[in-house]
Amino acid sequence: MTSGTGRTGQPELSWPGKGAGPAPVQGLTPAVDQRVGAGGNLLICADNLLAMDALLATHAGAVDLVYLDPPFATGHDFVRTSFVGVDGEERGELRAHAYADRWPGGTTGFLNMLEPRLRRVHALLKPQGSLYVHVDPTVGHYVKIVLDEIFGADCFQREIVWRIGWLSGYKTRANNWIRNHDLIFFYTKDPARFVFNKQYVAYPDGYVRRDGKPPRGRGVALEDVWNANAAEFGLTGRDSLDSIQIKSFSREKTGWATQKNESLLRRIIAASSNPGDVVADFFCGSGTTLVAAAELGRRFVGCDASAAAVDLAHARLVDRGAGFDRCSLRGERADGYVQRVVQRWGGAATAGIVQGERDGVGVFVGAIDARVSRGEVRIAVAEAARRGLVGLDVIGWDWGFAADDELAEGTGLVVTQVQARREVLDERARPGGGLAERPIIKWVWREVAASSVVVGLERAALRRPERLDAAMLAALRDEAELLESWSVEFAAGDGPMRADERHHRTRARRALVRESGAHAYAEAGVYTARVVAQDRFGAEHRQAFVLDWTGGLRVAPRWDWW
Repeated sequence: MTSGTGRTGQPELSWPGKGAGPAPVQGLTPAVDQRVGAGGNLLICADNLLAMDALLATHAGAVDLVYLDPPFATGHDFVRTSFVGVDGEERGELRAHAYADRWPGGTTGFLNMLEPRLRRVHALLKPQGSLYVHVDPTVGHYVKIVLDEIFGADCFQREIVWRIGWLSGYKTRANNWIRNHDLIFFYTKDPARFVFNKQYVAYPDGYVRRDGKPPRGRGVALEDVWNANAAEFGLTGRDSLDSIQIKSFSREKTGWATQKNESLLRRIIAASSNPGDVVADFFCGSGTTLVAAAELGRRFVGCDASAAAVDLAHARLVDRGAGFDRCSLRGERADGYVQRVVQRWGGAATAGIVQGERDGVGVFVGAIDARVSRGEVRIAVAEAARRGLVGLDVIGWDWGFAADDELAEGTGLVVTQVQARREVLDERARPGGGLAERPIIKWVWREVAASSVVVGLERAALRRPERLDAAMLAALRDEAELLESWSVEFAAGDGPMRADERHHRTRARRALVRESGAHAYAEAGVYTARVVAQDRFGAEHRQAFVLDWTGGLRVAPRWDWW
């Protein structure tokens, strides 16, 4: 990595791979899978680079404020902590992989990831728009120079120092100055024309002016060092800027490892946008920016590659009464992925329809842009049987049959669905990353009165639970623990799902509701109902059912709805 001088006389960084990021991909479309409330706001589960490519067709020059809290190139694997047990029972927590903050080439790889994303952010911002980039001191100085190059050094407004909070415990053991802050770089697209609403904190008790007289202004004007003066020390509860990560019992905590305070985001959004403006966060994690934007009357766009993060954001937004469209991308492609997926699953690539083998079990990998069908699995089963294999792991992104369908009758093979997520295509993924067995989930429909039904979770199980590590296997001792959330729509029409009920776990509500309330149909007929569940491994399960009331309730699964 070297430095040089650009055409404007400003320093520039040079590093291997700089400027070689992918050109914007054409033809990508955010497809609305679920609509909550009036919709309109966007919550996208996708690689944010591709999501921004899709948004360039509809939102170029239309976003008022972007907040980014990217990975900091720490080299760590971060986890999502969720809750197990029943309400009031402290049975522990379940830790599952969230994301890897490792980049090939270290800081060079990190910059190769971030630089093309910052260029797309610049294109999405309005002329008077603003950007806040949250970093730590290990990468902040590199990011600052890259931002100067993309936005222009004159567009830099402030380096905000956020004091994380009090010092205690493990942090204080370092034989050094104790690190206790993050950095937030504030840039505008136009240095002479941007939105800024000056922010104040109420005068602390006993505050007087230098001349000894009582204050007459709006409060103490905020400086660029946050949470480090007497006025801010007086902020408590939801207004405190002490990091929620150092508060053991913060009610805001969702279990997402790097979750930030809502108070922090409310401050940024209030200062650099107005009601009705569009606020975007393309590393949205558990959705703090989106929740704060909704509270302050802003529209929002959020994106994260992790389905678990998007489901957390979904739950928080539902709990706050926010309307949004939950989306995935259509038109995404990947080349040469089959061998990589087989290797990530711990298998060795083989020739033929069964593309790999793991411990005597065949591995079949479905297409990214299509459902895995019964027909192609039966062909793979026949080949696996000819090879003398004992089972077949079917890896797919989307499905045309249930996880407990018997597609290998008469062969003695066990067929297991394995859910692939975007992470498996990431070269940074750890072995097995982005792949997990897809639980068998059985929903039961019961007629409770004339033309009224409830739906409930009958069963959630794994065919091969022995593949789980011991800690997770112990935590998932109850079958309902395999699910994180679920939603139901009793009479589905065309278009995205509009859930009538949604149930999810929280810190205060650990147990998952297993049965819906009663739904009454206005008249006899044939209806399509939809159920969507999120499992503990980050996979989404979509199931449609045909409910026929023309002669007593009859229920049949339907796989062609989505």
